[in-house]
Amino acid sequence: MRRFSTISGLLLGGLIAPAQSSMNFSVNLTLGNGGPNWSNTLILAQTGSVRSLGNATLVMTGNSGPIGSSGIMGPVQVTFELAFNEIDTITIAYTMSDPNFADQTHTTVAMTGGTITGGTGAYAGATGSLDLTITKDSAGALWSTSTTTGSGTLTAAGSTTPLTLTNFRGWCCGWPTREEDYFAIPLTASGNLGNGTGMLKEYYYSNTNIPNGTPNVLGAVMISFNSTDSLILGYSYSPASSTDISPPNTFSGNLIGGTGKYANAIGAITWTSTNKGFSAVGTMTTNPGPVITQVKTIYGLPQIALNTWLEIHGHNLVPADTPATGVDWSNAPDFANGRMPTQLGPVGVGFGGGMLPGYIYWYCSAQTNPNCADDQINVLAPASLSLNDAAPVPVTVLSNGAPIARTLSFRSGYSPAFLSFDTKGHIAARHLDGSIMAPASLYPGSSTPAKAGETIELYGTGFGPVPGGIVEGSATQSGNLGGSLSCWIAGVNAPAVGALISPGLYQINLTVPKGTPSGDNPVSCIYAFYPTFPGALIAVQ
Repeated sequence: MRRFSTISGLLLGGLIAPAQSSMNFSVNLTLGNGGPNWSNTLILAQTGSVRSLGNATLVMTGNSGPIGSSGIMGPVQVTFELAFNEIDTITIAYTMSDPNFADQTHTTVAMTGGTITGGTGAYAGATGSLDLTITKDSAGALWSTSTTTGSGTLTAAGSTTPLTLTNFRGWCCGWPTREEDYFAIPLTASGNLGNGTGMLKEYYYSNTNIPNGTPNVLGAVMISFNSTDSLILGYSYSPASSTDISPPNTFSGNLIGGTGKYANAIGAITWTSTNKGFSAVGTMTTNPGPVITQVKTIYGLPQIALNTWLEIHGHNLVPADTPATGVDWSNAPDFANGRMPTQLGPVGVGFGGGMLPGYIYWYCSAQTNPNCADDQINVLAPASLSLNDAAPVPVTVLSNGAPIARTLSFRSGYSPAFLSFDTKGHIAARHLDGSIMAPASLYPGSSTPAKAGETIELYGTGFGPVPGGIVEGSATQSGNLGGSLSCWIAGVNAPAVGALISPGLYQINLTVPKGTPSGDNPVSCIYAFYPTFPGALIAVQ
């Protein structure tokens, strides 16, 4: 498990004691023209060859567009990542007027006009273009194994080379259970906080996908007043019916956070509907010291999911006198009762408006450890986070139970990612005899590569629930994965089975296909229609 950030940085000042201030606020919101939208329905996860550049993983990392009564509409925005490892990646963006990925009448999907918008590592600042042709194995299938080829040009580090993709194999193309529908409406703000612009994002849940069976509307308004000061206002209400989700005359909500002088804003809001939009009034308490800068799945995407190991990064989140090695849960008294700790020292983390507790594994301070580029908290998200709720969720860092920093984090049903031995992305893995499976040079004398035809053990997080469920907070977790798991190595299907073996830790037993070439090979697995984070590698000899 990742303990330290690998990015060097300047030492920060000590933990700032809460310097809270309170004020009354009144904000008037005038709504513009917006409408219903969707995101994340489309899927592609494959591995293959990029000719002279080597083998890579191709994953669709984002997709969104408008939605109407007949379903998905264009134009559709799609982004891909081409990952040679977890350091060297290329990002490609497409605009599709015909969202034929999700159309079962198509066997071949042409992705033309792709623009390379950047990259990382060897491809930092990359430009160029890439056209893709995706061919499904099963005609008319919504979800099918597929082959992708592509051609274009790549300019990076002052050199332009052809970009040729061959034999990329894996899964495509769309699945409605992943779809996240919402309203997105631009707005302008005025009132005693000044003028600003922003966006209202609203999610609706029918009685079929929320626990209490009552329709519900959840929304968040994000307002920027200038380049540094912003505010997030949340709300929820029960609509009159599933066919009329218009808001009542008055309803309630809460401040969810902010930046600049509104950092970590909290407080209750009274919302009132107006003929132009809404008004929001309340009392705001801010705490400008501690700041959360990122919440992400460990070795994965900047998002959260149930029973998933997360990294929280920021400034002044943990005590300034934290030991240089950090603080971990090894001596937590909770384990004597078969429970995981929800607090280590003064540090805790709450999820959602109801402050579901996370389980703190470890934290470090940038002040006492130069290898800790910023304050970092490793926490296991609650197993009771909803799979069906796509709305972003507040994440709050606590000091002795009191909120000191808060942000809004994107939530996903699943967030699968392999743990890594190194920054390049060699998966944390073992041979079946328990010895380390990695390049021989990584741990000289201890690690050896895999062999073609061998079954190996890979370790990851974010693969979600297991049949029979997970007891919230229990220090013992186990169970076989209940959904379909498919893995691909260098364009070849690799048989795999998976299980939850300890809190938030999943083991994937994977058989390396015969004929797999020697060297680093990209691995991509897809579970419950969610692909693992791109760039993961295994070494084969």
